[in-house]
Amino acid sequence: MRAGLVRRAGRVRRAGDWRWDSAGVRNAGRPELRKLLSPWPVEAGRNWWRRVDESQTQAEVEALREAVRRSRPYGTSQWTLKVADKLHLEWTLHRRGRPEKPKAMDRKHGKKLRPL
Repeated sequence: MRAGLVRRAGRVRRAGDWRWDSAGVRNAGRPELRKLLSPWPVEAGRNWWRRVDESQTQAEVEALREAVRRSRPYGTSQWTLKVADKLHLEWTLHRRGRPEKPKAMDRKHGKKLRPL
């Protein structure tokens, strides 16, 4: 279980307190476990702990769950489109099922027709 989820569930006060997660190992893990962690590809930043401990909004949680359900890349819209194209995952971005049939149009007035 990820440290953020464990924190949200109330099992720990801070994400770094969950000793089975890399955040916990980086925070207070045994030296032999720290050696197993790869170095970060970018600088962590001064306040990275604050970022780890921030709660996610319900919208962020739902977007992440949908990404996992659909095997969709998760990130900003622009990044998601770029990665989906590169990895041939465009299908994960579309709604499931058959596309809707086009609505009937009134050719004379260019308006959608309503059913009677």
